[in-house]
Amino acid sequence: MAEKHKKQSTCSAVGRIRCHVRPRILFYFLMPFVCFYCLEFYTHDPWLMAFIPQLINYLLFLAAGLFLYELTGRSWCSTVFMSIYSLSAGIVNYFVMSFRNNPLLPWDLKSAKTALSVSDNYNYDINYRFIVSTVVLLLMLLCGTCFSQKNSRPFRSRFRLGVCAGSLVFLIAVSFGMMNNTVTGYLLTPTNLFTQWASYRDNGFTVTFLQNLQYLRIKKPSGYNGDTLDEELQMFLASHESDRADSSASAGQDHQAGTETPHIIAIMNESFSDLSVLHDFDTNEDYMPYVHSLQKQNLPNLITGHLFVSVCGGNTANTEFEFLTGNTMAFLPSGSIPYQQYISSDLDSLARQYAEKGYTTAGLHPYNASGWNRNLVYPWLGFENTCFRSDFYPVRIIRKYVSDESAYNRLSSLYKKRVPGEKLFLFEVTMQNHGGYSEIYDNFPIRVRLEDVHTATGSATENYLTLIQESDRAFQELISTFKSADEPVMILMFGDHQPNDYVSENIASLTGVAKSDRSLEESQNRYIVPYVIWANFDLDKESSGLSDAGYELLNDNTMSSNYLGACLTRLAGLETTDYQDFLLILKETLPVITANLVIDKDGNYMTIDEAENAWPELMSLYEKLQYRALFDQK
Repeated sequence: MAEKHKKQSTCSAVGRIRCHVRPRILFYFLMPFVCFYCLEFYTHDPWLMAFIPQLINYLLFLAAGLFLYELTGRSWCSTVFMSIYSLSAGIVNYFVMSFRNNPLLPWDLKSAKTALSVSDNYNYDINYRFIVSTVVLLLMLLCGTCFSQKNSRPFRSRFRLGVCAGSLVFLIAVSFGMMNNTVTGYLLTPTNLFTQWASYRDNGFTVTFLQNLQYLRIKKPSGYNGDTLDEELQMFLASHESDRADSSASAGQDHQAGTETPHIIAIMNESFSDLSVLHDFDTNEDYMPYVHSLQKQNLPNLITGHLFVSVCGGNTANTEFEFLTGNTMAFLPSGSIPYQQYISSDLDSLARQYAEKGYTTAGLHPYNASGWNRNLVYPWLGFENTCFRSDFYPVRIIRKYVSDESAYNRLSSLYKKRVPGEKLFLFEVTMQNHGGYSEIYDNFPIRVRLEDVHTATGSATENYLTLIQESDRAFQELISTFKSADEPVMILMFGDHQPNDYVSENIASLTGVAKSDRSLEESQNRYIVPYVIWANFDLDKESSGLSDAGYELLNDNTMSSNYLGACLTRLAGLETTDYQDFLLILKETLPVITANLVIDKDGNYMTIDEAENAWPELMSLYEKLQYRALFDQK
């Protein structure tokens, strides 16, 4: 009888253990699985992700659930956390994707207040993905709260402490690992900051969000002291007072002698570049006849040159950022986008500077207002007016974008509609030449043909070159329009970056050197774009440092895009800021500073670290000034 009772007790204990184990298995393993896949299903099919990213995302959910369950001793804490996280992140990401075709990013949290203030301007459409994910997650949340289980083990037990510690260590290790490019390079699809939606699709919301956190970390420069930085800058400028005084006198200090200041039009032309910097190549007709003709002329009202930029094939906003602010991507994390990450309040720029001089300022872009957060950033940069896609009419469409011709017509229209005495600073970013060169469109036949390139992707290069030819024609028409202007006008046009490798490699491969074997100098040719400055009056080239720079790279007027704004200001006869004076002095020694390299006045190519060792005072002061402008405004 005792033996039978013992067996019954044993069976009863086993049964209790089984009953205890089953819900543990449910909450330990099923909940993370459902929450992860529902979060992803809001915007894409998670089953198409590679196995490793799926596993990492799932393990992060599992570790978080284990940690909370063992820490609190109650399963509902784990369930509620995972459900609410997936539900809230999924819904917010769904609508953010709907509004701007880009997912929720860490730096969006800085502008959450602004986003809420304009949220009532959007339509809230939902699809079946939204409904399915939301319903399932709400059911999981309900189940978690209704079928809660209490952990019978005391918290000080080795098992609970071990699970808590192990889960926490795993979460910390994976989180930091996801912010290390070396680790993610082996495990995940590389993050592309221009197409974040693709990274979220390939690597999952949680993992990619963690990856992006690395771009928020900006270390204070060594020796930085915001309270004494102005004194440090003034001491530097005083040591170069003769150069500064000569340039200022030549510029006329706001034309106080009576010369009228000009209207200023600056155009950053999407993907406008001359691929001959990679290697000479032949075409059936010139793809850039007007700009090529200007480059051969030496006229008092004309300056042509080349810019080294920090980006290639995309990330347009970074060249825009460097031009408008004078700052450089060299001191910011690789792959970062200041417009999205670091600008969330007023920042000094050409627009703000010219507005303070009495100019009416406008930022124009014939595409979506939300692209690169321009609708938020332009006012922060000091643009009083903005014009986006809906403001351009009537328009000519090339492929599926507003043509440069139509974009420039908007500039001419604003000039004609100015009020008497009004001075304009118009900055426009075009869209015509945006990527998608492999597609053939009925409204845009290919005219430019390659004669010495015969590859499967050659048609994409020909498509691109035909677009450049169309841009060149539109620019010529713009200049012709303003030749007869009744007031002084100065026009700057420059490219933002070269096209992607799919297009450019057809030309670069003519060197016969494999991409992986190219020298630093050869590889950096991918970051060169042309610029043209034209005016309907004679330009004071000497004051801007663009007459005889004293160095030879591609030509005397080669520099990086961070200097272009200061040069433009001097050419316009406007008073430069202390920061711009510093930049113009810096340019004489280091005419090129980009995220990829530094070139000194003797034409020596070097990395950023090598430049900081070779020119510590110049590079350190530049980094400190930029840090204060972006991160230490009081």
